[in-house]
Amino acid sequence: MSQPREYAPAVVEAKWQDAWARSAAFAPGARGRCDTFVYACTPFTTGKAHMGHVRSYTLADVCARRARAEGASVLWAMGFDAFGLPNEIAAVEHKVPPARWVEACQLRMTDQFRRLGLSTDPARTFVTSHPDYYRWTQWAFLRLLERGLAYRAEGVEKWCERCDCVLAALQVSDDGRCWRCGGEASLACVPQWYMRITPYAAELHAGLSALTGWDEAAVAYQRTLLGRIDGYEAEVALPDGGALTVFAPSAAAVSGATFVAISPNHPDLERLISRSEAAQEIEAQRRRSLNRAERRVEAIPAFACGLDVVVAGAARPLPLLVTPSVDLRFGGGAVFGAPACDPADAALARQLAIEPAPAGGDVGSLRPAVRFRLRDSSISRQRSWGAPIPVVHCQACGVVPVPDRDLPVKLPEDLTPTGRGSALAEHPDFAACACPRCGRDARRETDTLDVHIDSLWMLLPFCVPAEARSTAMFTHPDLARWLPVSQVVCGADQAA
Repeated sequence: MSQPREYAPAVVEAKWQDAWARSAAFAPGARGRCDTFVYACTPFTTGKAHMGHVRSYTLADVCARRARAEGASVLWAMGFDAFGLPNEIAAVEHKVPPARWVEACQLRMTDQFRRLGLSTDPARTFVTSHPDYYRWTQWAFLRLLERGLAYRAEGVEKWCERCDCVLAALQVSDDGRCWRCGGEASLACVPQWYMRITPYAAELHAGLSALTGWDEAAVAYQRTLLGRIDGYEAEVALPDGGALTVFAPSAAAVSGATFVAISPNHPDLERLISRSEAAQEIEAQRRRSLNRAERRVEAIPAFACGLDVVVAGAARPLPLLVTPSVDLRFGGGAVFGAPACDPADAALARQLAIEPAPAGGDVGSLRPAVRFRLRDSSISRQRSWGAPIPVVHCQACGVVPVPDRDLPVKLPEDLTPTGRGSALAEHPDFAACACPRCGRDARRETDTLDVHIDSLWMLLPFCVPAEARSTAMFTHPDLARWLPVSQVVCGADQAA
């Protein structure tokens, strides 16, 4: 009986991996028993593969190999999520342009995934920081802009003074510090680009009930993000003769109201309050960043602005309070405060020594209403390593979209962030341009799109053959073949 050969993995596995590559063994090919699209969240190109990657992509590979063994035609490929804060941090730390850092990481990680034996199709790979990819991110932004779903406005956002940049909630630590530099995060009112999602809150909430076979925790997380609150609303009279729409989570909260609380971000607040000391307090509330330990209502700032509102049938006028607790609990607006019905309202009443006697409002004047805590999403960042927002600012024409024919608006190849502010805004060859509408001197938008915008459509490039992506990314017939995705492997945070 012959002795078994010693298994030499470095030799045997490399041999078969090379054979798979030469024969394009993992290309989807013709239709099989069925078409199966296995999708695993694409890795950030921030270094090299780690055990978290090994776990996730091994699970996805098992799904793909089993589907092939059962006769399916399988789409399973690897992309690289290359824009955003993690890659900019790494580029700054290593003192290299982000594009060079991304390329080095992609090559290293591709080799690691090949040696793992993952059965991915290399012909379908992509990198989100390549112009041929973010051209379509810009194209999608322009379609949103055309339909009023992307817009520019001043808004209060989390802000890092050292980095001169808006921060997403996940980029602020539990103790209220910037993830990039460690400086204290605050709130700032700054011009931002937003995605208009609040009109779809009710539709999204209703759609959750139609989901079947989904992880219950993921669905519950979605409900929490939307934050639907069913209640009532009524109009109250203001001293200037106007009216204010006020919400309550129950009819009892109106009859037992002893004050009305309004968000410091309410669009009518500055019209109502002109006193300089009140304006200073409102601005301080807007700029203050609350860390998680301070989000107890007892610790949230509030002040009586000196105005009273009148509820029909009430025994007395109700004082108007300004407090960001409205945003945390109801998503903004104005609400009735009923200490007898809600411990949070009781805490606010104690903080400002508001008389406990109920107002006795006319419940018959109420109408059913719904509030969502969901807000329109800030999608622009003052960092340089992201897809440039394809608009220009012209003194004559205003904000002008870049024509589709001029996409992509490319990042400079020598772009080198410093860790503070936007290297793109300071680059001598980027900002100055001609207005595409009138031809006069204009300035490009130097904010970039947040990395999450890249990932909104990240499923599509896998489905489209590489040679067709430049012209048919959103129209290729293979999209209908592979979508919707068959198997998703990702973390629970992707439910956001």
